[in-house]
Amino acid sequence: MSIVDERAVLKLRTSYRSIVVAVDGTPRSWQVVTAAARLAKDACAALTIVGAYARNGSAPSALAADLLRGDAYSASPASGMDDVLGDAMAKARSAGAPLVHRRSVSGTPVDVLLAAAANAGADLIVVGERMFDTPWGRFFGSFPAEVARRSTADVLIINGAHA
Repeated sequence: MSIVDERAVLKLRTSYRSIVVAVDGTPRSWQVVTAAARLAKDACAALTIVGAYARNGSAPSALAADLLRGDAYSASPASGMDDVLGDAMAKARSAGAPLVHRRSVSGTPVDVLLAAAANAGADLIVVGERMFDTPWGRFFGSFPAEVARRSTADVLIINGAHA
């Protein structure tokens, strides 16, 4: 490691102590969890993995299924979220995250993530670029953009192609 690299790692280790990452069970979210876990490892930070599920526990509506296409199961109720969070924790641990927590809460994804970040005292929130360029994102606004707009913590948006 060069002197510049060592300084960058030292700065990262002193910058973030609590990192929160959103997961929904999509292949892209696994990449984001792995990236967040690597950051947590490098920063010696706690990592909280957060999953949101529908309040009413119902299956995705026909509109959501049409708009989300292959990602429609991400609007699944709590029953599937426990499995998703368990898999995410395993991925985070295998990527070297030193301390991993999980949180599953009913509600809208943005509200759940921001509340979990506040509860964990997060100074960094990590999300994927999901829905930036989908019909859903163009009509309703994207999840990462809304998180970045409303968050008081730093927000890192991971491009799935580069995670």
